[in-house]
Amino acid sequence: MSVKSKRSFGLSAEDVQELAAEYSQTKRLPCPYRNGAYAHAIAALVTLGAKKPHSLAKVHQAFKRAAGTDWYSAWAGSERRNKETGLDADGRFLQNLRALQRTADYGLKLCWRSARRF
Repeated sequence: MSVKSKRSFGLSAEDVQELAAEYSQTKRLPCPYRNGAYAHAIAALVTLGAKKPHSLAKVHQAFKRAAGTDWYSAWAGSERRNKETGLDADGRFLQNLRALQRTADYGLKLCWRSARRF
């Protein structure tokens, strides 16, 4: 019987220092995610402005711009993993935004500032 290892969703101390240094230089929220849907969602929200309400349609358009035409087309056109429960591009976009709000796991990297005193 194999033992499932605990997955780490947070950032290392070195990653937090790098993000803090980037923030000090740019005064913009740096993205702790690699290139992908989460990174493009964060880039879209940062571009639109923090601490301001934005319509979902506006965020989705900013997401498309941040991702770029080629990446977004490939992502949106990818086949559903499950024919019954698989989501289209709009559904996956919304699902990703919901996942980033879960600060116990997927969204934990967005709490990097609280790991350090500013």
